[in-house]
Amino acid sequence: MNEHIGYELRAQAAWITLQAPQNHNTLNLGMTEALTEGMRRADGDPAVRAIVLTGTGPTFCAGADLKGGGGRTFGGARPTDQAPFAELMEVMWNASKPIIGRVQGNCYGGGVTMVAACDVAVAVETARFTLTEVRYGLVPAYICVLFAHKQLLGSGKQMILTGETLDASKALAVHLVHRVVPPQGLDAGVQETLDNIAACGPGAIAQAKRFLRDVPHMGFADSLRAASAVAKAQFEGPEGQQGMAAFKAKQIPDWSK
Repeated sequence: MNEHIGYELRAQAAWITLQAPQNHNTLNLGMTEALTEGMRRADGDPAVRAIVLTGTGPTFCAGADLKGGGGRTFGGARPTDQAPFAELMEVMWNASKPIIGRVQGNCYGGGVTMVAACDVAVAVETARFTLTEVRYGLVPAYICVLFAHKQLLGSGKQMILTGETLDASKALAVHLVHRVVPPQGLDAGVQETLDNIAACGPGAIAQAKRFLRDVPHMGFADSLRAASAVAKAQFEGPEGQQGMAAFKAKQIPDWSK
């Protein structure tokens, strides 16, 4: 693990922390590869129910470390290569565990993209979000992909095409983040989300995440057939059976204990 990326297990959550505040947590090659490694490690650990992505200092992440070779992180050596940041986005997108963004500070460029890649983002009300790329003659290509697949292109176009800064309330309005809290309430807001996840069946969450990724690419009839298959598998599977039995007995399922 890179010295500027922390990995810690707290109860049933893996906390992955950007810890280079002196550089505003900008991403270089080593940090990006370490983030990808941490995401894979957490997603493959059966003891982990959720992943928390956060930063240290006043900035969550200022995007690419342009002074430290950040261009190689976001663009491959050759046009046909997959860039390291693209690999990180793919790992986050395909993770079976929910990823919670604990946004403790401002976000720029690729930092905004990482927030968009989270399943749930809790941000402090003082955070600011800016896609700076177009102002420097660059393209925020990765967030275009995420917004398209999350059906957010309409609300995200102005941010992508103007480089304007959004405060936390506007970021909430365009669904970039899902909850805004005062700085002193950040940890409580994240913990509430973790508690809600812990109350849910881990298999059901993994199936729901997978189905949410797959269904936009299906026709309506095909998506209904797929929904029938997913619902049947969970109803008849051991997790669904345990959950329904607990409901009838007015008990708590094993995964919540």
